[in-house]
Formats: sequence, structure tokens, C-alpha cells
Amino acid sequence: LAFQAFFRRAKAGQTPGFPRFKSSKRFSGFSYPDPAGWKMLQTGKRGGTLRIGSGKGALMLRARGQHRFGEGVKTNDLTITRKN
Repeated sequence: LAFQAFFRRAKAGQTPGFPRFKSSKRFSGFSYPDPAGWKMLQTGKRGGTLRIGSGKGALMLRARGQHRFGEGVKTNDLTITRKN
């Protein structure tokens, strides 16, 4: 959004104001809005395994907690949050 606003102001002839760097510590998490780029590999009653990315560089994460995944259920988004 910051870069979209930057290019919109530059195109309009205003002073664009280049977007500032924002550290990853500033955000509590991120989300994937659709299943592109991640997949739930195996599910159990109290957790599962997520694969984020593809190929040799894929990241495998253990998902904890109770999920409501049953047979034929298709997930539509993924939100990963950081907690202390």
C-alpha cells in the first residue's frame, strides 16, 4: 500500500515521500489470503503440519491447538501470529 501511494503521488506531480523501512518486529504476524503458497499436510485431533513454500526451501511448521478439519474440509486462509 505504501508503494502504491508513493507511485500515485509521483504520477500526480506531488512530493512522493519514499516509504520507510519497517522492521519485522513491528508486526505481530502475517497472513496468506488464499491457499497459494501453503498446504496443510497432515492433521490430527490436536494439531497438524503446515508446509509453506515449495521445493527444497519449503518451511515446515507444526500447527498446535484444536482444529475443525474434517474429511473434505478445505481451508481458505492462513494467519500466523507471534506471541510471547
